[in-house]
Amino acid sequence: MKKCFVGLITLLFSSVVYAGLGVDPSKFEIVMPAGEVYEASIDVKSTYDTVVSAKISTKEWKSYSGNSGVTVKDWLIVDVDKVEILPNQSAKVNFKVTPKEGMVGSLSGMLSFSVQKEGETLNVMISVPVYLYIKGTEKPDIRLDNLKIFQSSNTAVAFDISLENFGNVQVRPQGMKVSVLDKKKQLVHSVTLGDTVPVYAGSKRSYKTQFSNVLPKGKYFVEISLKSFDKEFVLIKKFKVLKDSKIKFKF
Repeated sequence: MKKCFVGLITLLFSSVVYAGLGVDPSKFEIVMPAGEVYEASIDVKSTYDTVVSAKISTKEWKSYSGNSGVTVKDWLIVDVDKVEILPNQSAKVNFKVTPKEGMVGSLSGMLSFSVQKEGETLNVMISVPVYLYIKGTEKPDIRLDNLKIFQSSNTAVAFDISLENFGNVQVRPQGMKVSVLDKKKQLVHSVTLGDTVPVYAGSKRSYKTQFSNVLPKGKYFVEISLKSFDKEFVLIKKFKVLKDSKIKFKF
């Protein structure tokens, strides 16, 4: 028997509005076991001055390759295919997330809403990502794919960090901490990455961060730390600042 599930749900409560359509929330991240049901809703707002009919559809996004053969329609269910929205009003659209036994890691889909006003050729579409993690099957594994370090006499040290995801869940490195340590591994500076796009399972992504100070000549370490689910990753590399403030580093 299916049960309604209440678990770890992360909603990004910031409205997104695009060319007459808006959605709230703008993202769902759901952690739940297979075989259960999560029911949710999303507000779709119209800023048009007439009644519009918004078509509703689901689309494939970035799912873990271990879920071969699984489509978004297997787990992201919307009972209606359109909704009428009054001028400058919102309509609530209900949907269900129903992961099946055998699904593992992460699945992603898009919940899309489109409007084409009568007499217009422009089809306006706005989509909300729904990220699903199958509880108990998560295997995060993030590694440093490449690292570039930049600095000049008048430009503070900056890092271009490429991460590769070998796990079965996407990793969103918001909260990732980049620290510069001296040769005794004492903290010199650190910055923390804010909300950003994820590294999807089986893919790579680069992130850039810059410090506020030029590092003086010397030997340093850069420490990159981030947490995904209950696993923490710490990546450390050594580099040197030369007399002319340039960086000597080989990945």
